[in-house]
Amino acid sequence: ATKVIVSLQMGETIRLMIVDDGSGFNPDAVSPDRMGLKIMCERAESIGAHCSIYSQPGEGTQISVLWQSENEKIKG
Repeated sequence: ATKVIVSLQMGETIRLMIVDDGSGFNPDAVSPDRMGLKIMCERAESIGAHCSIYSQPGEGTQISVLWQSENEKIKG
């Protein structure tokens, strides 16, 4: 990647976005011994956040972590 954008929006909902312009990859073809993405999402889920990863060969990668406070979950 030659460019990476990291953004964090905070409030009742917290959103962390990481986007790069790298070569991308096929998420379905990630080897089981490559634990980084799995561990990252497991850690997010352990605090009640939602983690999503989008990547395709030639398209870079986008990782999103979204966490809502209990108050927002009740309202929404």
